[in-house]
Amino acid sequence: MLVTTQRQGRGWGSLLLAALTVAGCASGGGQSTETLDERTGVTLSRQSAALQFYASEPQAGLDESSFAFFGALEVNRMGVRHLYLWASVLSGRAPEAAAPAVAEPTQGPLKLHVLAGDADLAPEFVTSQPSAVGLTKSPYERPASWARDGYFAVTAEQLRAIRDAPTLALGFEERGTLRRYELWKTDRAAFAEFVDRVTPAQ
Repeated sequence: MLVTTQRQGRGWGSLLLAALTVAGCASGGGQSTETLDERTGVTLSRQSAALQFYASEPQAGLDESSFAFFGALEVNRMGVRHLYLWASVLSGRAPEAAAPAVAEPTQGPLKLHVLAGDADLAPEFVTSQPSAVGLTKSPYERPASWARDGYFAVTAEQLRAIRDAPTLALGFEERGTLRRYELWKTDRAAFAEFVDRVTPAQ
């Protein structure tokens, strides 16, 4: 998915909406992938495309809507495997000036809730930097340079619970309140295939 990271004036939400639509059409097949990070020597397994979510504020228009991107990954360093959830959030309109590539430390870590059916999973925040989990770059394409990223520790049981849940939404704690993000496309085949690949059959 390609989303322009430099916006001029208003209307960036409309451009992102168009990009989401194209990405949703192009991400079929739901294959998981495995690649070697040659700089760190770890093997990265992930789903082929991140799931896309949105939190709309109709009274403010599309340019005040927020978008979230969510994917699972496994990092394998010489047989030692770690499972993570990755999330990236674009809140509200793009900033007027160019933003740094990562979130400012003063914003604090992302606080993620995975709303899997009736369950509210709150995986532990690990880091906002890919280097801290053994990667030289983000495992999924970041939607914009000013997006806030987070990596969260997850268990195989939690991954299977998310896979098997009848519905899926995300929640992020923003300014003391939990904001809900709805799934943009209902197809979760890529996530399910990844879980089937990296967790033992049950």
